Amino acid sequence: MPIDFDEGRLLSAASGLNSTASVNLTPLDQNITVYVQFSQGVSSGAVTVDSAPVNTFSGKWHEHSKVVAASDQVTYVSLTGPAGAVRTLVSSSVTGGDVSTWVLTAD
Repeated sequence: MPIDFDEGRLLSAASGLNSTASVNLTPLDQNITVYVQFSQGVSSGAVTVDSAPVNTFSGKWHEHSKVVAASDQVTYVSLTGPAGAVRTLVSSSVTGGDVSTWVLTAD
């Protein structure tokens, strides 16, 4: 079961290819932690954690990490360096379950 808070939530029970959610960070944050949680039963899929100057950026976002799915898995991704926005993107369809993501810290 996903952790019980809505603040900082990006993806919520997503599974479809190219499902995405992003958030602007102000001011430019230097240290960001993203929490990725795959539900029980997940057999395949992947999520990327990206950053850009703003969440409306239409160019190619910088990929920090690609998290490959596993059933009932939790992963923390730490980003360092200035970022104006962070997003999580289902880069490979999640099968057998779903994925939820949160921005946990942005200092």
